[in-house]
This record gives sequence, structure tokens and C-alpha cells, in this order.
Amino acid sequence: MSVIVLTFDPPLPCASLPGRHAHGDQYKATDIVLRQPGKLRLVFEPTDGSAASNYDVFTFTDGGGVGMAMYNTDSSITDFAHASFKYALGRKMPLYMSTKNTILKAYDGRFKDIFEVRHNAARAPHNCQAWLQRWQINVRAVGRHIGRSGR
Repeated sequence: MSVIVLTFDPPLPCASLPGRHAHGDQYKATDIVLRQPGKLRLVFEPTDGSAASNYDVFTFTDGGGVGMAMYNTDSSITDFAHASFKYALGRKMPLYMSTKNTILKAYDGRFKDIFEVRHNAARAPHNCQAWLQRWQINVRAVGRHIGRSGR
């Protein structure tokens, strides 16, 4: 299997960007090694006293494995979207967003939805043609894009 690396010309050094999104997600995830058979569950307990939501994640039957829980907040995602659009608008360049909301339907879907709201809000006051292109993380889609562009 070949690995294709896309480059930007001129290179875009990460240090020149306004910052990365490092709240929650894998940066503050809880990951565990499970050393025996058992059931992995996720529980959400609302602060208003309403009933907790329990989610069965997986039942390990042939020994252990690994588990992980990640989170993010709407306000953090909104701030990230705002900073991203501000950066793109200031440089009159498109904003590309990649997600895998075919797998993480709720998690990446929330990012997609909030970015769409911020996109609409960012365009209106500037009366501009700023645009958001959302790519699903998909090797075949990248391959098709590369094939069309000749790179």
C-alpha cells in the first residue's frame, strides 16, 4: 500500500496558525486497559436531577481489551469555529474541515453542525463569499481529489 503525502506550496508552518483546538477530545480523554471479561458502560448524570442515561458500549467475553471516553463542550467547539473562520476571513482563504461523522455520527456531527452555524454567521456581516468545505476523512475521496488535480 502506498502512502501519499500532500504538501502546501508554500509550506504552511503550524507555528503560524492562531492555535490548535486542544480542549477535550483525545487531549483529555480517559483511556483504560481492561484485563478481564466484562461490560464497558458509559453513564451521563444530568446536574438537574433527572434520570441518568446509561449506554452499553461493549461486552468483552474473551478476555480484556481497551476502552476510551472523550468529550468536548459546545462552547469550546463554537470558539474553535469562530477562531477558524476569523483566521480564514482575515486571509481571504477558504476553510477546510475534515470529519468522520459517518463513524462518529454524534461526536463529529456536533462539530459539523456548529461549524455550519458559525459559517453562516461569519459570512453575513462581511457580505463575503467565504466558504467552508467539509471533507469526510476518506482515503478514496482523497485519492479521487489527487487524481483530478494531477498531484
